Amino acid sequence: MEGELERFNQQNGALDLNNEELKEKLKATLGELKSEREMRRNIQATVKRFRTDIYNVVGKIQEPKALKEGILELYKKHIQNDMSSEVMLAEEMQREFSRQRDHLERTLAGENMGLIEEINKLRVELRNTRHRVHDLESTLGISRRQGKKAQEILERITGARPNPMIVAELEQANRTLHEQSNFIYGLQQRIRLGSQYCDDNANNLSELELPPLQPSNDEDETYVDRRAASEKGAQPKFETLSPKVNSVE
Repeated sequence: MEGELERFNQQNGALDLNNEELKEKLKATLGELKSEREMRRNIQATVKRFRTDIYNVVGKIQEPKALKEGILELYKKHIQNDMSSEVMLAEEMQREFSRQRDHLERTLAGENMGLIEEINKLRVELRNTRHRVHDLESTLGISRRQGKKAQEILERITGARPNPMIVAELEQANRTLHEQSNFIYGLQQRIRLGSQYCDDNANNLSELELPPLQPSNDEDETYVDRRAASEKGAQPKFETLSPKVNSVE
């Protein structure tokens, strides 16, 4: 029961807020309607006066001098007032344009100052980083000018921690090497069976292709002499590749 009462109170509160918003909107709409009606009355009064003035000027059509003076009065009464309002509007627009331009100039100046400060901070960080690199090179006893010697020192330092990518590449190379050795051993066994076996299976042998070797970067490959293994009738054995790990000197 209390929950329902609380829910009803919340709904009533929401409805009250919605009612207040609708009242505000209605009030604003009524204000706009009132201003539009007043503007309409002013326009109708202006049109009525203009028609009356034109009617009075047309009555002097038989008198050229009076007609000329009436047209001048009509121009001064109606046209000059409109021109003055347009001039005032143009001046107001010019002032607004100048104000917005000044605001944009101040905003850009502030942003430029912020960017300059950020650039200065980045320059300081870059200079500090270069100093740290120089200190590390001095501590390790290497220099960029040493070239290959510096690279060898860095390899000895980082060699104690093998690179996982290099290890994965070596494992892939080992698997490919064993597949190649098994495939070659199978071909050698078929060749030993004699020319008759080769003739019967020439088509099959022509379709055989070696699996492609995976490229490896700076990897050492060691293997047993294939000719000696084939002469003994044994499957050639290949040593497994392993990443070299150098200790820090």
